[in-house]
Amino acid sequence: MRHVELTDDDRARVSLYALGALPAEEALAFERHLSDGCERCREEAAAMRDVCDEMALAPAAVSPPSAVRARVMAEARQGRATVAPTFAFTLEREGDWVEIQPGVQQKMLVASRPGDASSSYLIRLAPGATAASHRHEYFEHCYVIAGDLFIAGRHIRKGDYHYAPKGSLHHDVRSETGCLLLIVETR
Repeated sequence: MRHVELTDDDRARVSLYALGALPAEEALAFERHLSDGCERCREEAAAMRDVCDEMALAPAAVSPPSAVRARVMAEARQGRATVAPTFAFTLEREGDWVEIQPGVQQKMLVASRPGDASSSYLIRLAPGATAASHRHEYFEHCYVIAGDLFIAGRHIRKGDYHYAPKGSLHHDVRSETGCLLLIVETR
């Protein structure tokens, strides 16, 4: 019999086979089934073997020292988090657009903070504006929110992304229609 769809019982049998946990007689019967040409079971068995191989490479679980566990549990009972993240928000109406070059404006979203090696900001180029050549002090991720941008010999548009490594040089950065960019710099 060749399967078109596998039932839960079929999947359980394939899983046990992939784990080497089927009784010998059932394993032989399943191997005959595979050699009879059931592609669906063959594909499922191959996928399960891949998962089993990955599981074999997974590190063993390690329990935390009892003192650490006790401290975390005590803080949880008191309703305190062990790590209090500091979130940052910049709402659309907040922050100032600052002209950094003719036709080029910047609005900081979040500057680099202690323990955080990144900063985020928006760049807005007016239609026809050109940004001065510049070398990158940091790794730069650039996402086009709106408009178009000529950069690094490419013409990118809304929804496109560009990455510039630390030390790279940008020149002839310009926009025909104007654009809005999200920039994230990482150190």
